[in-house]
This record gives sequence, structure tokens and C-alpha cells, in this order.
Amino acid sequence: MASLIIDADDFDERLGQLAGSFRRTVAREMLEAGAKVLVQEDQAEIIRRSHVRTGDMLKSVKETEVRDGLEGAYIYVYAQGEDRRGVRNEMKNQIINQGYWRKKGQRKVRKDAYVARVQKSAEPRVREAMEAAFEKAQQAAGLGGK
Repeated sequence: MASLIIDADDFDERLGQLAGSFRRTVAREMLEAGAKVLVQEDQAEIIRRSHVRTGDMLKSVKETEVRDGLEGAYIYVYAQGEDRRGVRNEMKNQIINQGYWRKKGQRKVRKDAYVARVQKSAEPRVREAMEAAFEKAQQAAGLGGK
């Protein structure tokens, strides 16, 4: 599973000005908004790179629930579950991303590190979605925007 880490120093400063439970709610909404964008980008790149046979892996790219960790809240976006033959979608995604070779050259899957491209191209849109969620929550609470 790859990771996209958004430098959230500017968000941290602005979130720090909010009350505790409201801050947690806004942070979760921001993560969910960013994850939705990342799911769309990931699915679009899978289609663009022609990594679709049955569509099982494509449909399985989803975000998890927001979780709390030592350094704050986080969310995962990855190909979840199994396809119709019982093969884990995350394993198929990893094989495509890293490549696969058998000893005698009988079978190979060329490496296509599309996940890194998705992360790089999606970061501005993820940041925009997170910013929009922050502004929306601020306005809904009557705290005003920028």
C-alpha cells in the first residue's frame, strides 16, 4: 500500500484555533474529502493505464474509515477485498505496481509504478478538496472563511 502524505502545517495551525471536538470533526471531514479525490484519481489512472480486465480491482479501490493514530487522524485508500476468483485486489495492485518475474521467464508482469504517478498528480486536487471541506465547515459553524 502506498501512502500520500499531505504537509498539513498550514491546516494544523488553523485547526488549532478550533475547539477540540469540532477540530476532530473538521479534520475527519477534510480527510474524507481528500480521500474521495484520491479514489477518483486512482480509478482513472487504472483505466488510463489499461489495468482493467474484469473491473473487480477497479471497483474495489475505496477509502477506509478515518482512524486515529499517534500523530493524528489518517485514512487509507487502496484496492480492497478479493476478485471473483478469490485473488486479493491489493496483491494484484502491488504486482502491477512493482512487477513480477518467475524464475524461468515463463511469466512476467512489467513494472508500472502508476501509484507514484497518481500520488504526485492527485496531491494538488486532494489539497484543494481538503481546503474546501475546511472552509465549508468553518462557514457552517459561523466562523467565517479566509
